[in-house]
Amino acid sequence: MPLMMQVKLLRVLQEKEVEPIGAETSEPVDVRIIAATNKDFLELVEQGKFRHDLYYRLNVVTLDIPALHERGDDLSLLISFFLEKLQKETGIQVKGVTREAEEILQVYRWPGNIRELRNVLERVLYVKTEDMISKENLPPAVIESVRREGDHSSASTLKQAVERAEEKAIREEKGDRLAAARRLGISKSTLYAKMVRYSIDD
Repeated sequence: MPLMMQVKLLRVLQEKEVEPIGAETSEPVDVRIIAATNKDFLELVEQGKFRHDLYYRLNVVTLDIPALHERGDDLSLLISFFLEKLQKETGIQVKGVTREAEEILQVYRWPGNIRELRNVLERVLYVKTEDMISKENLPPAVIESVRREGDHSSASTLKQAVERAEEKAIREEKGDRLAAARRLGISKSTLYAKMVRYSIDD
């Protein structure tokens, strides 16, 4: 909302009156404001893009609704809810989602939140060939995103395992740096760098 409009809204909240277009006088109003946002308003206030006085006027009672990917326990319920609703709207019958497909939907990050979930489920209804929605019915973009997420997670786990093994090997040599370097197949300078990383003094 432009800053000029923020001033007008602030006045409505403070004075509890509005001036209709073309009117010469203001009219009293008795309203309650429910505002929703996906922005970090404190950050916008710091950047000067949102008035701090309006922010505090609006921020009386706050309800923080987590993103869909943070609500794994809710996903199965939402899938059932939307499939039942979509069956009525499209006339296409479906018994549910296979375990493999649901596991993929659980891992997916859902950048579009609830709207994206509904869109994906409506899309798979039109392409499915069986009674159950399977992995093969899911959009390629969803499958690819989950695959990348899995690759990243596996790579992180592998890196951590390697680092633990390196630290263990260095400590087992009990201060014999040459032996530790030979054991790991690395130079002494590289060994020193790893000792610093793992906080090994001897």
